[in-house]
Amino acid sequence: MTPDEKFKHYAMIYYQEHGDLYVKMDTVIDGYRLGRKISGYRVAKKGREGRALSDEMEQWLNAHGMVWDAAGRTGHVRAVVCMEEPGRIFASIMEASRWAGVKSGNICCCIHGLQHSAGVHPVTGEVLHWIAADQWEAMSKKEQEERLNQLEDGVSYPNKFGAAFFAQLAVQGQIADFRREVAAADLFPVKINRSYDFGLSLSDPDRVDLLVEFHGGQHLKEDKRDFSKKFGRSKQEEIDNDRLKRKLAYRYGFSTQTYLTVNCRESRMGHMVEMISKSPLGARFDLKRIDWEKCERQALDSYVKQVCALYAQGYPLTRIAEQMKLGKCTVPRYLKRGAAAGISDYQPVRHEQVRIICVETGQVFPSMAEAARFCNISSGNLGQILNTPKAAGKDPHTGRLLHWQDYEIWLKMSAREKEEIRQKITAFCMQRPIICLEEPGRIFESTVKAAAWCGGDPSCISKCLRKIYEHTGKHPVTKEPLHWSYYGFGKT
Repeated sequence: MTPDEKFKHYAMIYYQEHGDLYVKMDTVIDGYRLGRKISGYRVAKKGREGRALSDEMEQWLNAHGMVWDAAGRTGHVRAVVCMEEPGRIFASIMEASRWAGVKSGNICCCIHGLQHSAGVHPVTGEVLHWIAADQWEAMSKKEQEERLNQLEDGVSYPNKFGAAFFAQLAVQGQIADFRREVAAADLFPVKINRSYDFGLSLSDPDRVDLLVEFHGGQHLKEDKRDFSKKFGRSKQEEIDNDRLKRKLAYRYGFSTQTYLTVNCRESRMGHMVEMISKSPLGARFDLKRIDWEKCERQALDSYVKQVCALYAQGYPLTRIAEQMKLGKCTVPRYLKRGAAAGISDYQPVRHEQVRIICVETGQVFPSMAEAARFCNISSGNLGQILNTPKAAGKDPHTGRLLHWQDYEIWLKMSAREKEEIRQKITAFCMQRPIICLEEPGRIFESTVKAAAWCGGDPSCISKCLRKIYEHTGKHPVTKEPLHWSYYGFGKT
């Protein structure tokens, strides 16, 4: 079956069901992307270069109700919402395209999931994301918030940073337009499934003048990290793929001056600014007008923004980690990135300047780093539980869990206040969740619930936790003896 015969076969299936060929872009029949093929014929009808439409095919399409001007067909104009302006509904895609200064086809591709974003905000310069108005209004408020938070999740930091950078160039008039994830098949007369990170239009929005690739560590030979599990391809496969795309671009008119790569080995603002400045982009554009902090704010993923929002509401770091299901060391790292981007007022504690005291031993350490070395943990972990009833580290001599307080604050406390803190620590330890080492994935809120599961005695489990007994109770399935520990601490 030839390509034309295959197309006619699936087009007839659609025609017999609908009575015409008003085929939407996202239409797929048995894996055949009929919508994309029809869209290609519409483009060819307009005389676009690189697209061919034979007289025979045009006659066949007309005979089967082909709708050439799909965007302007009466009754099919679809209202859209820009998710960066969720309170504003555009009556048609054409109205939205005029507001955003982008082609209506790009917005249409966004709505059908064929393109990630389209255009930039005329005031803020943000990259714009689109959704059908009826789909948006059908969502609950919570679903809308989640959708907004997930707009850029799953997109790499360098690509988001690059999109924010090019959006500012477009707003400033240094470029006419830019596109993300430009398919090779849309640029060249090939049927190869490859795409380029960015396509820049310097003067004519319909023409791509520059191709730009933002290469993370997985593309670089000098980076020895293994990304195969994360991206599903080995480093050599990534490099071979990059070589193929570069040869393809060179074959069809691009050169070292118009096909550019940016080293994005490190996902941080300072590195990105340095690498963009050193690349040919730095010589071609005026980077002094770029607001790099704005690029960073738009590149940060929703987790960083949510962590900063919780911190601004007064949540302690440990509570943020629990609510967001993040590691205790991850939260301050996200807050530092938020502070660098100007969306948080977080100021990390200088561990070497904070004297702390161990509640159990009364020993005073000149810095958090010294105390962390004493109990063989990281100063970051110790800092997370400072002035809380939670423990961090064990006494190297007795194995006892240790609790910590800021020494300057401790000195100002009365004896009664200190005793209240000790009582809080004791009460918290009694409420700590526990695990059975034979079933580490199962967490029990109390010894009573653990005893109910294994048919044991709560007091015996408590003695196991205090190392008085070695084991107690039997597994309800395997009948093996059970060992117990507080959640977060392994068997000692």
